[in-house]
Amino acid sequence: MSSTTRREIPLLILGVTGIIVLADNFIAIDAVKFASDTLQKWAIIIMGFAIGIGVINLSRLHIKQVVRRNKEKNQWFFSLSLLILMFAVLITGLLGGTNNPIYRFGFDGIYVPTNATIYSLLAFWIVSAAYRAMRARNIEASLLLVTSFIIMMKDTPLILTRIPLVGDVAKWINSVAMIGGNRGLIITGALGLIILGIRILLGKYPRALGSLSE
Repeated sequence: MSSTTRREIPLLILGVTGIIVLADNFIAIDAVKFASDTLQKWAIIIMGFAIGIGVINLSRLHIKQVVRRNKEKNQWFFSLSLLILMFAVLITGLLGGTNNPIYRFGFDGIYVPTNATIYSLLAFWIVSAAYRAMRARNIEASLLLVTSFIIMMKDTPLILTRIPLVGDVAKWINSVAMIGGNRGLIITGALGLIILGIRILLGKYPRALGSLSE
């Protein structure tokens, strides 16, 4: 099979599938609805197989790291930890369900605290990015700095007591300026997604197929 055929056939399947599922939201025809429901069920099945393949590939990669034991970077220890935790959660979840004590311990005692720790570390990155972005180097940065200062001061009782106008200005920023800006971003993003979807359905965006587009 030539490279052109390998690319065109998946693009055709992608376009036809997308059009059928999209048409189900606008056309009240039993045949279209049946086809859309069937395709969505197939997608769920394929997604399950994709997750299984991902687990297999991830296991192969990290088993190689453990077997080779690259002592220079000591990465094999992290690979071993990932494999132990992944299969422990997988086996306990399949055998005992989500109410299994070992599964709940792994989720509540390891995943949740780790997730909270990662999010808390992001605060330092946000502060660093805010410091770089809010330096008054030009008019736009100065406006951003003043706006951010007003928004932060609205939650300070001492400032609100001394300068009540700060609360009114912050309320106007949140209810008028910010909503208007967010709506502009949402509309722009929606139009971009619509255009991208049309390009994918028409086969004008082969990169959506990943390695098959090469």
